[in-house]
Amino acid sequence: HASRDQWDRVIHLMMDNLPETRYDVGGLVTDMYTLQNVDSWHGRSGMKWSNDVVMFFLYDKDGEDGEVYTNCSKGAGKLAVHLSHMACETAWDSGLFPPVEDAEDKAGAVQKRANAAGQLMDDYRNHCV
Repeated sequence: HASRDQWDRVIHLMMDNLPETRYDVGGLVTDMYTLQNVDSWHGRSGMKWSNDVVMFFLYDKDGEDGEVYTNCSKGAGKLAVHLSHMACETAWDSGLFPPVEDAEDKAGAVQKRANAAGQLMDDYRNHCV
């Protein structure tokens, strides 16, 4: 997390590093692509990466019956969850991706990660808060 002023500063760094066209980089330009480039072209640019962010879904499987449950301890003390494409793929492969409409395969899981994030927020709120 960061202050409004810091996000504003980082957003301007990202915008300043956008390619002229998406064809200059061979395809779609995403926020993650741009942020990665700010990091690699300018160093950390004063960005401080925090341990307050979870990089995976807050689910686990019960050892006895394999039932998926919200693992409250995974989110305890954290400020945010970042659900990257890789986190969605990993969760899908391990059976920990939440049931989301139209997420019928790994690619669908990545496409529906916003819906999955909403489901995770609901599950965490209902089971852990």
